[in-house]
Amino acid sequence: MKTILSSLTLAILLALLGTSLAGAEGFGTPTMDGIPDGVYGTPEASDPSGDGAGNANMDLLELYVCNDASYWYFCFTINDDINATNWGKYLLHIDIDGIAGSGSTTPSWARSVTFSDPHLPEYSLNSWVDNPPYDPSHTQFFGFNGSWSQSGGIDAVALNAGTPSGLEWKIEKSRIGDPDSLWCEVFSTGGGDSDNARDTANDPADDWNGTEGQWSEMATLAMSTLVHSISGSDVTAPQAVSAVATDYTKAKVTFNEAMDEASATNASNYTIPGLSISAVTKLSADTYELTTDAQTYGVDYTVTVGAAVQDLAGNPIDPAHDEVTFTGFGVAQVTFLVDDTGDINYAAGYRFKGSWNTNSYHAYDPGWGLGQLYDLYDDGTNGDMTAGDHIWTAVLDLVPDGGTNSWQWGVTQPSGEWIDGNWEFQVTDTTDFELTYITPALTEQDVPVIFSVDMSGETVVSPLIICGNTSPLTWTWSPDNPDTLNDEGLNGDGAAGDDVWSITITFPAGTQKRVEYKYGNGGADNDLAYGTNRIFYIDDVTYSVGNPQVLPTDTFGIQTGVEEWEPAGSVLPKGFSLLPNYPNPFNPETVITYRIGLDRPAPVSLRIYNLLGQQVRTLSDGVQAAGQYRIIWDGRDDAGRALSSGIYFARLQVGTSGQTRKLMLVR
Repeated sequence: MKTILSSLTLAILLALLGTSLAGAEGFGTPTMDGIPDGVYGTPEASDPSGDGAGNANMDLLELYVCNDASYWYFCFTINDDINATNWGKYLLHIDIDGIAGSGSTTPSWARSVTFSDPHLPEYSLNSWVDNPPYDPSHTQFFGFNGSWSQSGGIDAVALNAGTPSGLEWKIEKSRIGDPDSLWCEVFSTGGGDSDNARDTANDPADDWNGTEGQWSEMATLAMSTLVHSISGSDVTAPQAVSAVATDYTKAKVTFNEAMDEASATNASNYTIPGLSISAVTKLSADTYELTTDAQTYGVDYTVTVGAAVQDLAGNPIDPAHDEVTFTGFGVAQVTFLVDDTGDINYAAGYRFKGSWNTNSYHAYDPGWGLGQLYDLYDDGTNGDMTAGDHIWTAVLDLVPDGGTNSWQWGVTQPSGEWIDGNWEFQVTDTTDFELTYITPALTEQDVPVIFSVDMSGETVVSPLIICGNTSPLTWTWSPDNPDTLNDEGLNGDGAAGDDVWSITITFPAGTQKRVEYKYGNGGADNDLAYGTNRIFYIDDVTYSVGNPQVLPTDTFGIQTGVEEWEPAGSVLPKGFSLLPNYPNPFNPETVITYRIGLDRPAPVSLRIYNLLGQQVRTLSDGVQAAGQYRIIWDGRDDAGRALSSGIYFARLQVGTSGQTRKLMLVR
C-alpha cells in the first residue's frame, strides 16, 4: 500500500524539486457538459494553441480539475471541433504519491511515450472520440500494480462540440486511492501502438510537442501538474440528470453527484404521474432505481424528485433540475436463425453473439456484451419450430432505441470460432422480427475444374499463376505460387503452343461452391483491376473425378461473366455494413468486404484516408445495388505509389451515411 505524502512533506518535496503549486483547484460539483464552469476556477495547466503536430484535434489547450466530497472532475479543451473530426484518442495519467520509482514508466496503452521520475502514474483515464454519441462506453480506466490492468471505464463523461471542444470526465475518489493530492497530465495520440504523444496539457507547458509527420519518435512526459483535494462547505444543490426504463417496472434515475442514501431511497420523495412507486434501491453513489407498477411502452413519463432528497452535504435538490423523463419500457422479440438446409454437409450446431448487453432484456452495447456467446437450438425448444430440420433458432428480448444505433450480430461454431457476421440491423420499436443467416452450400464430392486463359495479346512472363479465395487456391501473388498454368498440352491444357494456358484444380468435397479467382502474369496481380475478381460456381452434380468441369476460356485482362455477389449465405438487413478487413495488419494487400441492403440502388464509395484525414485512394465510386462486395487494396495510392507503414482508414459512404474502419499497413 502506498503512503500518501503529508502536506508538510509535499511542501518540502516541491521546494526541492522546484515545482510550483497551481493553487487553482475548486471544490464543488460541476455540471457535466464538457464546459469548465465556475466550480473549476482557473486552469491547472495551459498549453499554447497551434502545436497539435499538424492535426487540430491533437492540439490541447487547458486542463481544469476540481473535486467534491466523492468525485474528482477533469475537463480539458481541444483546439478543434472534435465531434466533427470524429477521430482522436486522449489519455490522462495520474500519480498519487510523487515517489520516484513508484508507478509505471510507460502508459496504459502501448504508445511511444515514457514518463520521467519522480512522477510515474498509478492510474490512467483513457478515451476515444468516434461514432457518436460520446458516452462512458468510449472510455477505459486502468490501474497499475506492477502491470496495467483495466477496470471498467470512467464514471461519467461529456463532450462539448465546437471549436474549441471540451471533454469532461468524472471519477470516484476511491477508485484512485482517495489521495489528498495528485499529479497528472493529459496527452493526445493516434490509434497506432507506436504512435507518440502529439500534444500535452501540463504545468509547466510544452514539456512535449510532437513533430508533424513523425508519429513514432519517443515522447518523454514530466506529468508535473499538481492538484490538491479541496475540502469545504458544499453549497451546490444536486441535480437529477437522466432517467431510463430498465424493465417493465423499473426506472433508473441518475444524479450529478453522490446523494444521501436515506432521502434518496425514500419512495415517497418521488412522483411519476400515471405510475405508483413502491420502492427505491441504491445502485451507486449517484444512481437509484425506482420500482413502479407496469409501464406502457412508448409513453413518456416524468419523474419529479422531491425537495426532501439531498446530497451528502444536506443540500436539497435543485428545483430547476428536479425533473427527468423516460420512455415506458418495451422489448422486441428478435428471432435469430441459421438455415443449414442447403446441402447434406450439416454442422453439429451453431452459436451467435452481437452488440447487446448481458442483461435479461438486452440493450444496445457497442462492446458486444464482452463477447458473450448464445446457443442456437434445433430441438424444438427456445423458439425452434421443428426439431432436427437443420434450422437453428434462438429468441432474445432486445430493448428498442428508436433506431438510434446500428446493431450487429454474427455466427460462430459451437467452440466459439468465428464463421461470419457483423451484419447490421436496427431495433426501432417493439415490433418482433427475424434475422436469418443461410449457410453457403458446400460440394458433396471432389470436383476437378479446368481453368484456361487466352494469352495471345500478352507477353507471357513465367510463371503464369492462378489465385483465388477457395482452397486449394490462395491469394498468394508470388512467382513461388505452385498453381502455375501451362501451354504444353499438360494438366488440362487442350493443345500445346496455341497461346491458351490451362491448369486443372481439384476442389475437395465440403468446398464452398462460389469461387473467386484471377490470373497473374509473372506471379503478379496484373490480370484485372485491383479488387475485381472472376467468379464461377462449382457444379458438383454434373461433374466429378474423371469428368472435370471445364470453364469457358478467359481472356487475360478482360473481365467476363462477373455477377453481383448476393450469395445464399449472405444476410442483407436494411442498411449497409463495412466488415473488418482481412488480414489486418497486412502487407502487401488486404481484402475489404462490405454489404449493401437497400431497397434500391444507391451512390456508394469506398475510399482510403491517412491519419491526417487526407484521401489517398478511391477503391469504388458509383451506384450499386443490394449485395455483398469484396475489394482488394494493395497498399498503394491513386498514383500507384506504395504507401508507408502506418494507420489508414477505410470509409464506406452509402448515400449520406457512412462507416469507417481502421487498417494497419506494415511494410
